[in-house]
Amino acid sequence: MSFEALYHLPDLTGTMWTVTLLAVVVVLWLLYRKRCFSVLKNMGVPGPEPNIIFGNMFEFITKTPIQSIDEWIKKYGKIVGYYLGTKPVVLVADVDLLKKIQVSDFHKFINRANLVRGDPEKKNGKVKRVEGQSQSLVALRDKRWKEIRSIITPSFTASKMKQMAPIMNSAIDSLVENVEKKSTSGDSFDIYPLFQGLTMDVIGRTAFGIQTDAQNNPDDPLLRSSKILLSRDIRNPINLLAISFRSLTTFWNKLNQFNLMMKNKGTNPFTELIESVKTVIAMRRDKKESRRQDLLQLMIDAEIDDLKNVTSEDLTATGGTDNSEKQSKSSSSNKLIRRMTDADILDNSVLFFIAAYETTSTALAFTTHFLIHYPEAQDKIRAEVQNLLETEGELDYYSVNKLQYLDQVLHESLRMYPPVYLFISRECAEDMDIGNIKLKKGTAIQVPAYHMHRDQELWGPDANEFRPERFSPENKSKIHPMAFQAFGAGPRNCVGMRFAFMEAKLALAKLLSKYKFKACSETDKEKISLKISFAGLNPKNGIVEPDNSPMDGYFNGQNEQEFSAHDFGEQRRYRGNYHPRRRDSKHRQKEGEDDDKEKGKEDDGNNADCSKCGRAMVDTGGRVVNGVAVKPMNKYPWIIPLYAGGDKMIECGGALISKSFIMTAAHCVFK
Repeated sequence: MSFEALYHLPDLTGTMWTVTLLAVVVVLWLLYRKRCFSVLKNMGVPGPEPNIIFGNMFEFITKTPIQSIDEWIKKYGKIVGYYLGTKPVVLVADVDLLKKIQVSDFHKFINRANLVRGDPEKKNGKVKRVEGQSQSLVALRDKRWKEIRSIITPSFTASKMKQMAPIMNSAIDSLVENVEKKSTSGDSFDIYPLFQGLTMDVIGRTAFGIQTDAQNNPDDPLLRSSKILLSRDIRNPINLLAISFRSLTTFWNKLNQFNLMMKNKGTNPFTELIESVKTVIAMRRDKKESRRQDLLQLMIDAEIDDLKNVTSEDLTATGGTDNSEKQSKSSSSNKLIRRMTDADILDNSVLFFIAAYETTSTALAFTTHFLIHYPEAQDKIRAEVQNLLETEGELDYYSVNKLQYLDQVLHESLRMYPPVYLFISRECAEDMDIGNIKLKKGTAIQVPAYHMHRDQELWGPDANEFRPERFSPENKSKIHPMAFQAFGAGPRNCVGMRFAFMEAKLALAKLLSKYKFKACSETDKEKISLKISFAGLNPKNGIVEPDNSPMDGYFNGQNEQEFSAHDFGEQRRYRGNYHPRRRDSKHRQKEGEDDDKEKGKEDDGNNADCSKCGRAMVDTGGRVVNGVAVKPMNKYPWIIPLYAGGDKMIECGGALISKSFIMTAAHCVFK
């Protein structure tokens, strides 16, 4: 070919160069993705073949995560690898290996794995802080996690739970009132939203000293924001693309924020929740009279000690011995490092609002579902509660823990439907060998809780059946300690486990002492319909019809109408002198006054009795403290401060007092 011929070749500076460049980019991208999807194979981890675009995420959508994981483990064994987008994840269903990962070799797996969040955004070469998330227990890593965990764990000891029980009971009384209203109408209703309102109300009162309107107003801003944030549908295209293309985190975050705003009347629900929590923290810092011995105050006052004497056992939440109390005493002489920062307090407050609301309400809904379909279990609990009230006279932290069969039912319900079925994860801190598998530093380990809870090798041939007896004292010791993963295991297990159990037990005990749950036409059959999201499992339908009938002989033949939901809720205030059949107002007043003289030091304004009618006074939210009116915040009117003392009753109105965004179940007026 002559030089003249070459001179007349087509010009490739236009379209052809563009096509060629695009082809090169696509080839390089495919090679990059192929290399990403070779990680598990190189480590020797068996698993399903990934899709070049979505990894194995597409199977989660076409089936469900529960079905996909179950099929993978049955096909490949108890150690399976799959890809969330390009993120390699190793599922471990082997209980002996999990004991090493979660307990004995915890120092090698101290951090949680980042499974569904995108790559951290960076600014000027540093990881950008995400307000409300970065400093929470879920996200913190290494030493900083250990510091914050050592502060928060003592908030959930037995002694702290004892203090919280009366506050929980007050919120549960409101739940009973709402159930009373709905049950007297004769119509069936969905009890799940009532449980959601309860758990939001409880965490507000017990942990942050505020009273929300969540139980009376389904559109309460805190409740609505939390619901939207936790409704991250696994089939949402935005979520699918965000996980599949993690490098575009900033873009997906903006798109997701816009999507959330559309669901929340034009306001970002996460921003709304953060601003609400900031207001609560500011109220506590500014008003010394608002000090309460709760989680928020503990975080504000906390001093982080030298952690050299803090063991893994001290950091592990349990249902028995209070290791954290021992730890707080043993480390009191250690060298002070620093306090919790405002970011630490804010992010962990947001975490507790969301986590405490969702998991407990879901557990209550699933348990109610089983009680409907297993009436013999429901009757057994009701009889157990009746016997307890006749001997103990009240439901508090210590008495409710004597309800052995209720505890068994709750554990079995959590086994069948663990609310956080995909949340439990760890990150490998160093290269290590596990048999023929060579785990690399940074590898994500995930615990398939739902599959493990129905594994016949762990639970027997009846693993898919509801049988509370498997958690009886004589049988519980036979269960492998790693087989039950509803709250995780080891030092990084759920710090609020004891709190969740007490709340669920108190709520169910009070409801079942007055009502019997029955199915209606809309109630799911025995196999419940599930709504599956990244946050956890939720029941699609929780519709039940409470039968407003007391337990046989409980009211000793007296007129049932005399015992309203409000009356029933008063029993906690009579403590040791309370008797369920002692209900006339004069006797109530006398017993209440005598009891208050003996135990007045333990009471606050919420435990006072009306001098005119003898009935217990209930907080309205609007308060007068030391002659100064305390009103809701103008910017966030749903946040009502609760104070530990300073209230004097002036008169009994004998009627409900209702204000916008304020709890309405009030009998007496405070001054």
